[in-house]
Amino acid sequence: MVNVYTDEDLNQVYKQRKKVLYVFWGVALGYLAICIACLCYHISLPYGADSTVPKIIVGVLSVAFTCFAFSFMSIKFRRVNKYYKMLFELSKVIKNKEENYFVKFENCDVQKDSVDA
Repeated sequence: MVNVYTDEDLNQVYKQRKKVLYVFWGVALGYLAICIACLCYHISLPYGADSTVPKIIVGVLSVAFTCFAFSFMSIKFRRVNKYYKMLFELSKVIKNKEENYFVKFENCDVQKDSVDA
């Protein structure tokens, strides 16, 4: 029997999946840090001051992060995750051994309405 997938493949895909998630969470935390910094700057401004700069920064970053998250998570992560799940299930099936005992043949009618079945 030829082994197409091994446990090493599963381990490599698991590491790849973790790397993809680390990249996403790193970008998400960076975005969150910039948003919090802009909020703190906006709060520290005196009443009536011009606050368009932090609003523009947050607006542009929000659009960029939404585009990045949608494309990255729907294309890259989804493919890696589906492949990981497939290898995980395949690994369980390959390792599953089952022993069944043969009891007997059942005597069945081989003709149904005068037609051989």
